[in-house]
Amino acid sequence: MPIYLPPLEKQHVMVALAQAAAEERRLLTRLIDNRQRMIEATGQQLLDGGVITES
Repeated sequence: MPIYLPPLEKQHVMVALAQAAAEERRLLTRLIDNRQRMIEATGQQLLDGGVITES
Protein backbone atom coordinates (compact mmCIF):
# COMPACT_ATOMS: atom_id res chain seq x y z
CA MET A 1 0.00 0.00 0.00
CA PRO A 2 1.56 3.35 -0.98
CA ILE A 3 1.92 6.02 1.67
CA TYR A 4 1.70 9.64 0.60
CA LEU A 5 4.31 12.00 2.01
CA PRO A 6 4.04 15.71 1.33
CA PRO A 7 7.09 17.37 -0.18
CA LEU A 8 9.87 18.11 2.32
CA GLU A 9 9.20 21.86 2.18
CA LYS A 10 5.57 21.30 3.22
CA GLN A 11 6.70 18.96 5.98
CA HIS A 12 8.94 21.73 7.33
CA VAL A 13 6.02 24.16 7.26
CA MET A 14 3.83 21.67 9.12
CA VAL A 15 6.51 21.18 11.80
CA ALA A 16 6.96 24.95 12.16
CA LEU A 17 3.20 25.40 12.61
CA ALA A 18 3.06 22.65 15.22
CA GLN A 19 6.00 24.23 17.10
CA ALA A 20 4.36 27.67 16.97
CA ALA A 21 1.12 26.22 18.34
CA ALA A 22 3.00 24.49 21.17
CA GLU A 23 4.82 27.74 22.03
CA GLU A 24 1.54 29.65 21.97
CA ARG A 25 0.00 27.12 24.37
CA ARG A 26 3.03 27.42 26.68
CA LEU A 27 2.83 31.23 26.71
CA LEU A 28 -0.93 31.25 27.28
CA THR A 29 -0.52 28.86 30.20
CA ARG A 30 2.12 31.18 31.70
CA LEU A 31 -0.22 34.17 31.28
CA ILE A 32 -3.10 32.31 32.93
CA ASP A 33 -0.87 31.22 35.84
CA ASN A 34 0.46 34.76 36.26
CA ARG A 35 -3.06 36.22 36.25
CA GLN A 36 -4.15 33.70 38.88
CA ARG A 37 -1.22 34.68 41.12
CA MET A 38 -2.15 38.36 40.69
CA ILE A 39 -5.76 37.65 41.67
CA GLU A 40 -4.66 35.66 44.73
CA ALA A 41 -2.21 38.38 45.81
CA THR A 42 -4.88 41.06 45.42
CA GLY A 43 -7.33 38.99 47.44
CA GLN A 44 -4.76 38.48 50.17
CA GLN A 45 -4.02 42.22 50.26
CA LEU A 46 -7.73 42.92 50.66
CA LEU A 47 -8.01 40.39 53.48
CA ASP A 48 -4.96 41.89 55.20
CA GLY A 49 -6.53 45.35 55.05
CA GLY A 50 -4.16 46.63 52.41
CA VAL A 51 -5.05 49.32 49.94
CA ILE A 52 -5.30 48.33 46.30
CA THR A 53 -4.33 50.99 43.78
CA GLU A 54 -4.95 50.74 40.05
CA SER A 55 -1.95 50.99 37.80
